[in-house]
Order: sequence, then C-alpha cells, then structure tokens
Amino acid sequence: MVCGLLWFRRRPYAFAFRAEIRRGSADGARGKAKTRRATSFACSGILHSWQKFFEALEPRLVLGKSFSQKEKRARRNRAQGESSGSRLLDPKTLEYGSVSLGGQVTETVAEHIEKLGGVATSSQLKEAGYAPGVIEYALSSGKIDRLTRGVYCSLDVLDDEFAAVTMRWPKCILSHGTALYLLGLSDRVPGNLSVSVPRDYNPQELRRTHPDMRIHRESDRLYGLGKTTVKDPMGIIVPTYDAERSIADIIQERAKGTANPQIVRDAIVGYFRKGDRDLPKLAKMCEALGVRDELQRYLEVLE
Repeated sequence: MVCGLLWFRRRPYAFAFRAEIRRGSADGARGKAKTRRATSFACSGILHSWQKFFEALEPRLVLGKSFSQKEKRARRNRAQGESSGSRLLDPKTLEYGSVSLGGQVTETVAEHIEKLGGVATSSQLKEAGYAPGVIEYALSSGKIDRLTRGVYCSLDVLDDEFAAVTMRWPKCILSHGTALYLLGLSDRVPGNLSVSVPRDYNPQELRRTHPDMRIHRESDRLYGLGKTTVKDPMGIIVPTYDAERSIADIIQERAKGTANPQIVRDAIVGYFRKGDRDLPKLAKMCEALGVRDELQRYLEVLE
C-alpha cells in the first residue's frame, strides 16, 4: 500500500486531485460533487499505479525465482518475437513439469527420469533445471511416482526396494545374500536386504525405516573392496559387490554361523559354472576377510 501511495503522489492526477479538493471546499454542494469525482479519479489512478507495479514485478515471480539480468533480457526478447537460447522455467509453457528452452517445452520431468534409467533423486532433477514446484506438479499429476523421500521414478518402476535404498542412502552397498541374488549366484529372493556401510556411518533413519534390514559395518580398507554396479530386476543400476567379494562375505557369514550353508554351496557352485571366474581374485578376497582356509575346505568338498 505504501508503494502505491508513493507512486500516486508522483503522478499528474495527484496534483489534479489536490486542486479539485481545494476548489470543492470553497464551492459548497457543487464542490462536493467535484470532490466525489476527484476521489473516484484518484482511486482509479491508484489502481492503475498498482497494476503498473505488478506488471513490473511479474517477470520476477516465475516459480519464485529471481532471474539474472541476462535472463530478463532473454524474456524481453521472447516477448518481442526474437529467438533466445536462455533456459528458463515458465509456468505458461509447462506440461506436467518440464524444462523450457526459448519458450518451448523440450523435456518433461518424466522424460528426464526415464533418460536417467527410471530413477532420479531430487538433487539430480534440480541440477538439471527443474524447480521443486515443477517436480511436485509432475508427481501430483500422475506422470511420475515417488519411491521414497527425495527419490522419484517412472511409472513403470514398481516397488523397487533395491533402488529406493541405495538412492536415498548412497553409502549403502548391496551385499551378502542380496548381492548374490543380483549377481545370479542365488535364486533366493532376499526377504530382507543386506547392505554394507562405512564403520563410522550411523544410518539411524535407515534403521527406523527398515528395521529388518541387515546392516554390515565395514572398515575403510574393506568398504570399497570389490565394489561394482549391476542392474536390478527392474533394470535400475544399483551399487553392489562383485562375485568374488560377495562369496567371501557369505563364507565369512557361514564361519560366524549366521548364513545358510546351502546358500554358500549354491553360490560357490554357481561361481565355478561362470565363464569369467577369477580364482586368484577369489582367494585374495577371502584372505582379506580372513576366510582363506574356509574357502579351501569348500573347494576340497566340491572336488
């Protein structure tokens, strides 16, 4: 309101209004009519001032983003029909959440997530230029789905717990029985996921959300040993350990009495049927985990 009054005081009709008031006070009843006309004229002037104020402010209110001088010039150029290459977000050109390039919709949020493999985090989408409101609009309109907090996916990606956990908690590496299943060395679908995390990592929220998950804390020396990636059943690339590290992990679990011996046997048999097996690497992994002798006993039984 203060801005409008200050604007009004500088306009020509403000001086006319004050002059009419002075003349009206001297002319009696006739002056009252003039005063009413002057008041009406002044009110319309204030409304006009507010309209001009918001028209000047409107370009800065696109999705709550303040544009740089370069982006403002690009918007003015587009309004004049000139071509522009600035990448802006404009609600008038959004369709279920999209990136606007020169005023034209080029890629929706759903298309971008599909290009990333079907799953993307909110930080990945923001880095690509999608504002939070655009992501939320795509979600509410049914074009994308939410796997877990901060992780979005395409509609054809069903309840993918492998991707949901590793995307929300990037330090989690799928390991042990879960890794064997993803690598095709076990046909037992893991009821509860097994993940490995750094020893100094305290995933309290992960424990609250997945109380039945088996979380293995690893030293700095072992945490990254044998780390790789693999496609899960939904085709999403997730972090896991390679075959040699996974077999060494499950042998170690068996030595502690916490793994099913049949799972260990099936994993070793499946590994030896692979064409790309690497026995020296397997022996080195088992030695790093302190189960070299246990591996030797399994090999003797298989012979």
